[in-house]
Amino acid sequence: MNALNCLPKKTRKTLEDIGNCWRLEVGSKHIRIIVNETMAGIVPKRVRGDGSGLPGRQELNVISQIRRAARGAASNRRLAVAV
Repeated sequence: MNALNCLPKKTRKTLEDIGNCWRLEVGSKHIRIIVNETMAGIVPKRVRGDGSGLPGRQELNVISQIRRAARGAASNRRLAVAV
């Protein structure tokens, strides 16, 4: 099974747009999206990759998390909250 094919189309396109700084880790029920060695998002395996996507704003939130991690803002955000 190719984990990339399990992701919705918009999420796949976002990953392709940011380059080769990401990887997918397949668990028993979820696919973890790792960008620049930071977990950017998590998607259930049961989501169809035919474009139906995640319900509601979930897919948009995952896409935002991926983009934020790609530009390095995710770790800066966590550090600001922790201080």
